[in-house]
Amino acid sequence: MIDENTTLRSAMDEEVVDVVVFRGDHHAAIPIDGASVVDLAAPGPLAREVCAELTDSTVRLLASPDVPSEAVDLLRQIPVPPTFQATPWLRHHRPLVLCDEQCSVGAFVLTYDADLGLCVSAKDGDR
Repeated sequence: MIDENTTLRSAMDEEVVDVVVFRGDHHAAIPIDGASVVDLAAPGPLAREVCAELTDSTVRLLASPDVPSEAVDLLRQIPVPPTFQATPWLRHHRPLVLCDEQCSVGAFVLTYDADLGLCVSAKDGDR
């Protein structure tokens, strides 16, 4: 039997995505709140210290007036890299690699601000 909490949780899961924010590129990604270089294509699990940096660099995006549900949907379509799949804490997280302080995902541009966190805007500048 499906209760209201299960239905609500399922709807919430579709409107939320956890991303680990990096600087660099997919072969030399550095967590936004860390210093370790992470190879996202590596097949094995990450060291505990690196996992701590990635956890500190995680942002949970919830669809809202400031974060369009289309942006959340696009981020959820990013494949979970092998190194995240091999790490229990990260197996549902998506990597978001910022090059030149931004990342384009579909019709959206994502930027990271130390005070504001992850910001989402339409490519034409509208929010």
